[in-house]
Amino acid sequence: NPNAFDLLYPDPGYRRQVIDRLQSNTDFRDVEFTLVSKDGRHQTIRWFSIASSYPMPGWKSWAIGIDVTEKKRLVQQLHKKSIAAEKAYQAKSDFLANMSHEIRTPLNAILGYTQVLLKAQINNRSVVNGLNIIQRSGSHLLNLIDDILDFSKIEAKRMEIVNYDFHLPGMIRELRDMFE
Repeated sequence: NPNAFDLLYPDPGYRRQVIDRLQSNTDFRDVEFTLVSKDGRHQTIRWFSIASSYPMPGWKSWAIGIDVTEKKRLVQQLHKKSIAAEKAYQAKSDFLANMSHEIRTPLNAILGYTQVLLKAQINNRSVVNGLNIIQRSGSHLLNLIDDILDFSKIEAKRMEIVNYDFHLPGMIRELRDMFE
């Protein structure tokens, strides 16, 4: 069809690029052109050379064209979703960092005031027990916040492992007291 290029590539500038590319080379390996189909849809066709000699007199190429329109659309969607996931991940990290600060500030005040009260000479045993519970529970909450932040660091591949010794009987006693 002598009008094939006009029909397939209605945009004159793009049509010129396609024609120049075709005329400059007859070895089409992995070449893509976006054309307009009969129903007006834009379709991307990837061409692959399959022969170095041409079976039809006057033909300048012999290749297979594969419609990759849907594949390209899916790749673009995947790219957009990847960007959205990265933004969500960053928002989550920012939220965790900000929230941990907002929780730590009042919690540190509670723990500090509890320490001051524990150092005071209080003779009431139930008050001292209550202050100890507040101290342990607050410390436990602070450790939970640190664990959440550590999880975020692990996700970001920025976690540093630090080994330290601890007193197992003391830890078990603290857990028992907390549950009591």
